[in-house]
Amino acid sequence: MRTESFHRVQQRFFSAKPFLFAHSLSSSRYVGIVLLLAIGVRLAWVLAIDTQPASDFLFMHTAALQVAEGKYLFRDSEYFLTWAYQIGFTLYEALIIHLLGTNLIFLKLFNILFSVGTAYLLYVIATHVFNPACGRIAMLFYAMYVPNIILCSVLTNQHISTFLFVLGCYFVVRKGLAAKYDWLLVSVCWALGNMFRPLGSFYLVGFLVYTAVFQIYTRYKKNKRPRMAKALGVLLVYLIMQQLISYAFVNTSFIQVPLANKEPYWKFVVGLNESTLGSWSLEDDRAVALYSVGEERNRKELQMIGERLEDNSQLFVLFAKKFALFWGSADTAVDWSLKDLDKPKLSVVLIIIERVSYLALTLFGFLSVVFLLRKRENPQVMFFLLLLLGYAALHLVIEIQARYRFDIMPCLFILQSYGVYVCMTYKKERSCF
Repeated sequence: MRTESFHRVQQRFFSAKPFLFAHSLSSSRYVGIVLLLAIGVRLAWVLAIDTQPASDFLFMHTAALQVAEGKYLFRDSEYFLTWAYQIGFTLYEALIIHLLGTNLIFLKLFNILFSVGTAYLLYVIATHVFNPACGRIAMLFYAMYVPNIILCSVLTNQHISTFLFVLGCYFVVRKGLAAKYDWLLVSVCWALGNMFRPLGSFYLVGFLVYTAVFQIYTRYKKNKRPRMAKALGVLLVYLIMQQLISYAFVNTSFIQVPLANKEPYWKFVVGLNESTLGSWSLEDDRAVALYSVGEERNRKELQMIGERLEDNSQLFVLFAKKFALFWGSADTAVDWSLKDLDKPKLSVVLIIIERVSYLALTLFGFLSVVFLLRKRENPQVMFFLLLLLGYAALHLVIEIQARYRFDIMPCLFILQSYGVYVCMTYKKERSCF
């Protein structure tokens, strides 16, 4: 028995009756049950918890209400002149308000739709990259992860953007861009996702590195030119779509400036602030507010960045503290969702559940990486590992908030599914002795 092949262990594992509540169910029934469960708990939450827009989400929702009435007063707002990329989500909200009404429940129902849609995408991706069992694990864990549920009552732009970015990732790994139009679908998904949350460039860079290192120079040496051409096609179509979207918004008078970040260095100013450990700083905000948005403020912010990069020894200490804070602190989804609702007992329970589940996720994710590096048989999973590591590296130098983890969590759910699977397989193998 100890010499039994891993393939036979897998077969015995799959023949076991109980696995994640429903191993005897067909894949379609299992998916249907989990998705209905995911919809049910999210719907119950948004109906029970009346979360009102706050902070940036309040700015965007207020502007969306104006746009739905045919008013474009937000165009003169300093907020949108500085952070023009926020207009994409604002117009999305305005469209839903115009079609369905001003009740917040309609926007929250779309949050549920995109959150559950992301769970299904993780099932498809993990099934393709690993096996059906990993697909079930990834979908179930994502569907029942507390922050994913309770953030559905918050009017954040992260639900729709995450769905689009993950959808683009699916087309990357589905056939390794061997399908005729997958490269085009990747570009479209990421360009649309970037319209709601400016992370498209991050995914694009991760994809280009993955394509160059793990596809062109390892697995697909014989088909190098076609794959390089498709990778360049993804880049070109993405850039063209960004320009077309910006051009369309400006020329329809939705905005006065191109759809871009007019203060590109601000995140680095805050991220390198030792006194706040890379979190938002009121002192920094007041310091740069003395300068007008544009070249003048950019020069000031570059100066502050230069000063903070001078002490290399302290810089590495800052990076270590930021890493621990960003990846180790409690998720702020509870604060955002229960804001001003005075539910301290519920908050404590949800935080405890989140902490335990997050610890399990990271543990299984780490085990998965160890197993995968030892096997070295699955280059596709390296795409998600590369994204996760790149995201961690990026947030060593830019502003951190615990809610920013939400954007990259799908990669962790995909990776941890294999860690859970291997542990379950090992347990069943041991039980046969």
